[in-house]
Amino acid sequence: MKSKESTKNLILILILLVIISVSLFFSGILKKNCEQDKSCFDEALKRCSGAIYTSFTNGNIYVYESYPSFSDTCKFKVKVAKATPGAELNLKYSLEGKSMTCIIPRSELQEKSFSDMDNLSEFCTGPLKEAMYELIVQRMYSLVIANLGNISMEARKAVAGF
Repeated sequence: MKSKESTKNLILILILLVIISVSLFFSGILKKNCEQDKSCFDEALKRCSGAIYTSFTNGNIYVYESYPSFSDTCKFKVKVAKATPGAELNLKYSLEGKSMTCIIPRSELQEKSFSDMDNLSEFCTGPLKEAMYELIVQRMYSLVIANLGNISMEARKAVAGF
């Protein structure tokens, strides 16, 4: 009698463990660690399953984290974990530690892999996206100011020529 009861308890415990494991996986708590394998993350994102991917691009360290989903969109987060050593302080403080959340339609991911998308930022929102746009505006402003003398000189020549 005790043997049957022990077997039933063991089966119940195993079923409970399976249910908990599946729940943890689909809740996004348990994620596949793709490490630095871009194709692994591409496949996980295409299936909208949970995964973590670390990318070293131009000396910066980016961490990508996808979340499981059954909807028609897939969600992932991009974080600049560490800026390039020796980068401008403005760049380092503007981007390091910031993240953005991206929601991409599954149809987009079926056509192109995540790593082949040209304009990923159109699907994203958050402090990292805002910081990137702010840096772009600052650099454009700096270029205009740096070339203002040349622009005004050309304008004077054009006015004097009339």
